[in-house]
Amino acid sequence: DHGRRGLIMGRYRAVLAIHKGDEKYVQKTYRSSNSAVSRNICMVCKASSETGPLLYTLHCVTAPHRQTLMDTPTFIEEIAGVHTWVQLPGWGIQVLCHDWLHVVDLTLVPEASASALLELCHEGIFGLGNLDEKLRRAHILFVKACRAEKVRNRAQIFCSKHLFPNGNKSYPTLAQKHMNGAEAVVMAKWLRGICVSVAARAPNDEHAALRAAVFVNLTAMREYMSGPANSIALTPENLAGLQKANFLYHSALNSLALEAINAGKLLWKVRPKGHKLDHICYDMAKYVNPLRVTCYMDEDCVGRLKQLAMHSHPVQMGHQVLERYSAYVCCRWLRQENE
Repeated sequence: DHGRRGLIMGRYRAVLAIHKGDEKYVQKTYRSSNSAVSRNICMVCKASSETGPLLYTLHCVTAPHRQTLMDTPTFIEEIAGVHTWVQLPGWGIQVLCHDWLHVVDLTLVPEASASALLELCHEGIFGLGNLDEKLRRAHILFVKACRAEKVRNRAQIFCSKHLFPNGNKSYPTLAQKHMNGAEAVVMAKWLRGICVSVAARAPNDEHAALRAAVFVNLTAMREYMSGPANSIALTPENLAGLQKANFLYHSALNSLALEAINAGKLLWKVRPKGHKLDHICYDMAKYVNPLRVTCYMDEDCVGRLKQLAMHSHPVQMGHQVLERYSAYVCCRWLRQENE
């Protein structure tokens, strides 16, 4: 038991350290009406979707909404009420954290990647032909990048239909069914290499430099959180590097979004998930490594349970899923022992 058996902190056997999940889960858990489509887009500060000093697209430690961070009593009074998780002993607003997987790998990376892919196709980086032919060649290169990183690629071939699921009059994106979290990590690295190479061939092209900066800093943030020196807490140097990369990413993305708006193009969408990235880098990362407490293992477990449920009889689904999952886990343990 490594000295951890028995009671801790009086009569308690466990302490809630971090409460995380995707946006919908957190909203339902705390009964909050603040969401990406509401006027107040954040649960822990007063950031707003309306034009003004509290606009969520303002990104830096000196942004006005950074001065409106809630404390625990204010959060209970204005957001959650008393009939939620706040009743747990020791609960404080600092345990409520945003998840890196859902904020970055499943949202910010896919949307930036879709815009970059469209621009690179129009610039002829993936050869000649129509858009779908260029996207198909890009997908072939991406599959090779996944194999080089030893990541299983399950994504469908890139095409305009997948990049514009809501029609051409919408912002491009890559849905989760076309690119999962592990593939998003490879996508950011792969596009970093391409965009940096394109920017190097055109040193006077500011747009190419900004595009490269988006992916350079997206990958840099993950690198600052990786490595043996950053197990559960970040070193001061890496924390500073993470916050700097976050600021540079937002600066480049905002510049590209402004260019697209002025040109009448639906590219480089800036959305409230970017504001949540600020909370991850400036607030959460001070006391815990965001990459070490992501929902990767949770999502993987849910995905495997879903596959087992799909092959189970509806009447005995609960029993069969648990029984088959136990057998699956035992096989994994035996395999590791033999290795």
